[in-house]
Amino acid sequence: MTSSAQRFSVGLTGGIGSGKTTVANLLGELGAALVDTDAIAHQLTAPGGLAIADIAAQFGADFIDAHGAACAPMCSATRRHATGSRRSCIR
Repeated sequence: MTSSAQRFSVGLTGGIGSGKTTVANLLGELGAALVDTDAIAHQLTAPGGLAIADIAAQFGADFIDAHGAACAPMCSATRRHATGSRRSCIR
């Protein structure tokens, strides 16, 4: 690439097994800068992650698992009983 090359952004989306990682790796081999948002999200929601306090404040302690991480089953789909109360986190 020359110094006059125009920069642009590409977002890779798709279902599980659709080839996002393969395409990202190929682009990386060609010199593209990669931002792995899955890795960022995992860091933010891991025990001690910067998002944990906000998740607990917004959604309640049921959304934090026994290890102090965001409870993925609760965060991905809030399930409600017939009474409207949240289920506790699957541990």
